[in-house]
Amino acid sequence: MSLLLKALIAPLVFLLAALPARAADPLVSVEWVKANLGKPGIVLLDVRSGAGRTKADYLAGHIPGAVFTDYAKDDWRERTPDGVDGQIPPVDKLEKLIGGLGIDNATHVVLIPEGRAAVDVASATRLYWTFKVLGHDNLSLLDGGFLAWMRDVDKDKKPVNPLETTDVKLPPKTFKANVRQEMLVSKDDVKKAIAEKTTIVDNRPQDFHVGLSKSPSLKVPAKRSASELFVSLIGDVVRRVLDA
Repeated sequence: MSLLLKALIAPLVFLLAALPARAADPLVSVEWVKANLGKPGIVLLDVRSGAGRTKADYLAGHIPGAVFTDYAKDDWRERTPDGVDGQIPPVDKLEKLIGGLGIDNATHVVLIPEGRAAVDVASATRLYWTFKVLGHDNLSLLDGGFLAWMRDVDKDKKPVNPLETTDVKLPPKTFKANVRQEMLVSKDDVKKAIAEKTTIVDNRPQDFHVGLSKSPSLKVPAKRSASELFVSLIGDVVRRVLDA
């Protein structure tokens, strides 16, 4: 290769490396994961802890190459000094956590939830949102989760898809966040939205929404009785029917 050609190519390579990773498909199939097992640049992140699965469950069998992270214990969320749970941690803390899992800015991250119920998928989508806030678009969720991986069995009822029982540890990498501040909403922003009658979507369970029960971390006591809340719920249903 001539010196002139090298001189032309070198800046192009530098510019391509500096470009952000492209956005991946939000969902990938079991077939996609099987076809891409072991390929460089892809990290399968086992987040079944969102369904109460432990490291022992992971070691009993996981998708080959998948790295385990504990949703509750690995500082994906934190409590504020005034006691509010589930908040996004400082950026430098998340950068260290993500880089320690072998993920850099060019990595395609595939989140593997349990896939049993909405709650465990919700924890995976919370991590999805966290990556998005940090400016990382190259990520997906396994459609159907780990249970979809285990669904196909042979005549002896054993899973057809391969499983691994070793603790996968990838070499640490450097992950640098590019925070999207527009995705972070404060309490004052919510108050303003209420005042301006902006539609607010509550994605908590229905019984949380109407006040029949609450998260254990919530300190505010219920202000209405169960019968009052039931009447309110019925009224809400009637209004929706009349508005339909």
